[in-house]
Amino acid sequence: MEEIPGVQEVILLHVLEVPATTGPSFSEGLRELDREIMDKMAARLREHGLKVDVMVEPREGEAVHLTINRVALERRADLVVMGSRGKGWLREALLGSVTADVARTTAVPLLIERLAFTTEGKAQRVCPQPLRHVLAAIDFSPNSEKLIQYLGALAGVRHITFLHVTSKGERDLNEVEEAKPTLASIAEGFERKTGIPSAWTVREGIPSREILRAGEELDVTCIAMGTRGQSKVAELLWGSTSEAVARRARIPVLLVPHRW
Repeated sequence: MEEIPGVQEVILLHVLEVPATTGPSFSEGLRELDREIMDKMAARLREHGLKVDVMVEPREGEAVHLTINRVALERRADLVVMGSRGKGWLREALLGSVTADVARTTAVPLLIERLAFTTEGKAQRVCPQPLRHVLAAIDFSPNSEKLIQYLGALAGVRHITFLHVTSKGERDLNEVEEAKPTLASIAEGFERKTGIPSAWTVREGIPSREILRAGEELDVTCIAMGTRGQSKVAELLWGSTSEAVARRARIPVLLVPHRW
């Protein structure tokens, strides 16, 4: 967290899974053990001048992702950060991972960090500076406007490339040509207002595939998207663009919900 500019306060949250067959004393013992581990993490963050609060919340009839969402709202968090193991997140999501559940339901922007593991089993961030070059996927919906506003106020963004994907086909040539000046205007306005160097690109094809391809070709460090685009129904489906990108991206993904 100390490598994300602008962060001043961090809440370290762990939702404790307590077996139903255990008694109160065992539950409290687990809680204290987890708090000791979390306190060590907090101490390392405090060395960087951050204000850190540690929370160990026992799961009491509430799904883990709902506890995370509730705490984020109660504490008025500006960003939720969760880890995911690279390509393995697709497999984990199919099994109902907590990260996938939070991504689908959060009302607070979510940064999914990509983690790689050494032979010793130590986790390392794939992109230590995720905001160095952000690829912002834009579909010209109201949610895209919220995404642009959020990125403009987010400290630490050094460079941004705006991307719009149109359907591929001869009948969509007009859409491609119409999108170019609109996206150019967005990029120019963003740079003028924020001072952040901005570029833009329009591509044709399946949105999730083109977003992922652009992320690799442009050497970006993070993909930013809204979680609800032009079709509210489509975003509820398992194959929505934002969810597909979040599953398959090899770099961090920032999701800004429509309710934000």
